[in-house]
Amino acid sequence: AIVADFIAAYPEMSEGYAAEAQMALNAKDFDRAAQSMETAIKKVTNKDEAHFEYGKIIYNKELYLADHPYKPWSLDKALDEVQQAYAINPLSNYQYQAAQIIFSQGAYEKAYEMFMNLTHSDIRNPEQFYGAARCKQLMQAPEHEVIALLDSAIVNTDTLRLYEAAPYFLLRGQMYNQTDSFRQAVFDYTRYEILSNGQVNDSFYYMRHQAEVKGRLYKQALSDITAAILLNPREPMYYAEKASLELKVNRVEDAMTTAGYCVKLAPEYAEGWLLLGLAQVNNNMKQEGLKNMAKAKELGNEQAQSFIDKYEKEN
Repeated sequence: AIVADFIAAYPEMSEGYAAEAQMALNAKDFDRAAQSMETAIKKVTNKDEAHFEYGKIIYNKELYLADHPYKPWSLDKALDEVQQAYAINPLSNYQYQAAQIIFSQGAYEKAYEMFMNLTHSDIRNPEQFYGAARCKQLMQAPEHEVIALLDSAIVNTDTLRLYEAAPYFLLRGQMYNQTDSFRQAVFDYTRYEILSNGQVNDSFYYMRHQAEVKGRLYKQALSDITAAILLNPREPMYYAEKASLELKVNRVEDAMTTAGYCVKLAPEYAEGWLLLGLAQVNNNMKQEGLKNMAKAKELGNEQAQSFIDKYEKEN
């Protein structure tokens, strides 16, 4: 009702129509959303704003409601609306929206050029460097090129709004991980966690755990794989990873306990049986251990036989 009153009072302004279209979009009433924005284009004074808002509405639908097809709309249609806005009034903000759409279309080289051009415009901001970094990443450019762009994104983030840099640190951590700079990766993952107010999931803790293991930060790695288990206690891989790490740091009884949970949770998961067997052998329970390694082999673990051969030869 408020939006309807606004449109009635200010029929020449695009804001009311855009709000009406967004509500229709939220309700998945795409016909009504399209009608609102087409009315806006006919009636508002600043036609560029109406075309721009229409392009954004279509883009958001294609990005977040792609599983609800609506034949009249597409990313091409979204781009056309934004380009019409730019033709009427060449604002940098319209070019930024066009770059985002082009990125979503998979034209990464073109999007990269647009993002980089915008870093020299009147709306220069860290998101443009981040967009360019994502393009480079998806173009499979050398990791150091992606990292350099993310450095620029971070440096250009307002310190009072540093939380906005969270995705930049996450991606830079992934790039550091790919270049075997594991401790740098861990530092960036931790910055991401802090800036996200700890709102992370089990996959994040597992990812950081892997970097910590490779960086020989075993205490932190144990803490993170435990956090992953707490958030997703039905994932057997996490128990296997924890048992493996406990063996690495010679916490054999803990490894037996963790592997025992793993095989109870997922009796058909071969890795759990192998790690249980390895823990038992290392805890002077050789026969039980060999039996469980054989079970792992039966379930398809390709490493099991080599361990069986190794421990059978030992007195």
